[in-house]
Amino acid sequence: MARALAGALKARRKAPSWLGSPVPAVEFLTVLRWRRAPLHASDAVARALWAFPVVGLVIGLAIFGVERAGREFLPAPGVAVVVLIAWVVVTGGLHLDGLADAADGLFGGRTREQRLTIMHDVRTGTWGTIAVSLALLSKFAFVLALPEGGRFGALLLAPVVGRGLVVGAMAAAPYARPDGFGRDLHRTARWAPALLAGAAVLGTAVFAFGPGTIIAALAAAVVTAAVVVYAQRRLGGLTGDVDGALIEVTEIATLLAISAALERDWLSAYVWDGG
Repeated sequence: MARALAGALKARRKAPSWLGSPVPAVEFLTVLRWRRAPLHASDAVARALWAFPVVGLVIGLAIFGVERAGREFLPAPGVAVVVLIAWVVVTGGLHLDGLADAADGLFGGRTREQRLTIMHDVRTGTWGTIAVSLALLSKFAFVLALPEGGRFGALLLAPVVGRGLVVGAMAAAPYARPDGFGRDLHRTARWAPALLAGAAVLGTAVFAFGPGTIIAALAAAVVTAAVVVYAQRRLGGLTGDVDGALIEVTEIATLLAISAALERDWLSAYVWDGG
């Protein structure tokens, strides 16, 4: 009896099924590794979904640190290039790879089965090359366009928005394949992880530029919703490649919205202007 009671109490103290260590999220979304073991299983990454925006915050701080160092030695275009390189390196190009595969499949196939098959192909086609080129060019242009006083907030916010909204997309849309790495992520994303990710996005937005930045976050959410709807029509749901593409597209949308708002003096740095 006492043993059964102790087991029940231990079960009650156990963390919820969606709340796990943040380490799998860090290792999945970046090139950082804490140990030599293989990348965590999908269920471990799924339990770390709540930490996706936190990883985005770490990425944002890293690339802003690169931006601060680069401005001491390089002209503005050179700084933008160095920031872009750091952005790709710290993420291992994971989301760009997803963007390439998603573009090839979504725009290259005639049927749902053909599109999913194309996404499995390791080779990059015309649409994938175009998508990656435009993504890198867009990030370069918008980073270059950011005024000095808004760079801290923009570079901090964009990775958070990208990784926060993708959790919401996973919660809202089904997984398009009967199996795969992303299936557990989509199942776990509903409710608590999605709500926490959304709160992290809004909190970071307010921290960076004040309440007015919520409009920029909503603009990125509209772009995310548009991609989700399009992918559902073409695939019947999302895949891991589409999830990666969403992060890239949402980061670009965030940089675009913030750079446009700063250009028109609709926003100003709320906590720190980066100076």
